[in-house]
Amino acid sequence: MREYYDRRAAEYDEWYMGTGLFAARERPGWHEEVAALCDAIAALPVKTTLDVACGTGFLTRHLNGSVACLDQSERMLGIAAERMPSARIVRTEALPLPFADGAFERVFTGHFYGHLRPGEREQFLAEAARVAAELVVVDSRERPDHAAEEEQERILNDGSVHRVFKRYFTGPGLAAELGGGEVLFDGDWFVMARRATAVPGTRVAPSCQADLTGGPCQASFTSCRTTSACCGTQPACRRASSRPPWGCRARPSTRSRPGGTPPRSRSPSRSPATSTARWRTSFMGTTTMHRVFHSRWWMPAFSVGLGLAVLAAFWAGGDLGSGLWGLAVMTVLGAVFLFGGRSETLSGLGGPGRDERWEAIDIRATAATGFFLITALIGAFLWEVGHGRDGSPYGQLCAFAGIVYIAAVAFLRWRG
Repeated sequence: MREYYDRRAAEYDEWYMGTGLFAARERPGWHEEVAALCDAIAALPVKTTLDVACGTGFLTRHLNGSVACLDQSERMLGIAAERMPSARIVRTEALPLPFADGAFERVFTGHFYGHLRPGEREQFLAEAARVAAELVVVDSRERPDHAAEEEQERILNDGSVHRVFKRYFTGPGLAAELGGGEVLFDGDWFVMARRATAVPGTRVAPSCQADLTGGPCQASFTSCRTTSACCGTQPACRRASSRPPWGCRARPSTRSRPGGTPPRSRSPSRSPATSTARWRTSFMGTTTMHRVFHSRWWMPAFSVGLGLAVLAAFWAGGDLGSGLWGLAVMTVLGAVFLFGGRSETLSGLGGPGRDERWEAIDIRATAATGFFLITALIGAFLWEVGHGRDGSPYGQLCAFAGIVYIAAVAFLRWRG
């Protein structure tokens, strides 16, 4: 399985984002529910957390507090490390867990438990109870087009074929299988359940802010009092008077109206979904434009199209050589986006790697670009006026930019 996940690392997030081989799949409400699931994870209380089989960190980044990311795939962990520079990265097999008793306050796992076979499940549940007092499991919900338990044949972008064991759950069924607990999320596509158990022989201060440090146990938390055979007793910590800082680059959860979460999501958390349904749909909806701009072909096609426009313009001006040179440069740029899928930066810029974090980065980068362009236009206008000229065309461009900005603010404010 390590080879499968190493091969799949660069395209793993396409499943969540509905791009690549998943772009043509009909999954009603998928993007809205992915967003709602991320909100439910972000609403979990701040705790020191071990994410078992973290993959690329797509879900991990929404966990609040200090996080340790464990996975067997080096390529998966490489992407997770880029997303969460402050997280501790541990490359090893998940069973048994290489940590001392009570080393964490929570074990979290997403789409890992459903791949475990009989025997492995019991071992994982025992190991999770040993290293943490709480276990949170995210997995796939039962679907009419899938058996509850099946062997799947999966084809990756490189054409390789792999056999994978997969199970599907209901929310109450998953909670019962964990040994009794509560259902935190029960949607059409995902379920999340939590089990809280005491770890024998371990005491953990309930409301402390923990920091990851190195040590003989591979992960320990110096600000919480933890007793274990391996690591000994750590000094007691003082109760945090305010919310601890984020352990990774992920947006905090904020309050919103109940409509931000799909009706089937029954999360008992005190913090509802992050944002309103209208906002969420605008960025994560299953519209045609969403699919176009998140396709791996979007940026290559745009680059070549722009190159053809440059060629036509130069050709019309009588300079065919410069036009061909411009087309060649834009074609090479398109090829870089098309074949540079292993780079998260290129994938995010090109479309298929865009998730909510990339949407936020894109908004900030666009705002910065607009700011510097306006500053340059104003400077050029003042330079022209100062030299006795009328400031054209920079004055007109500044006025046009100002009108567009005001109109955009008014439209977005009206839209909600």
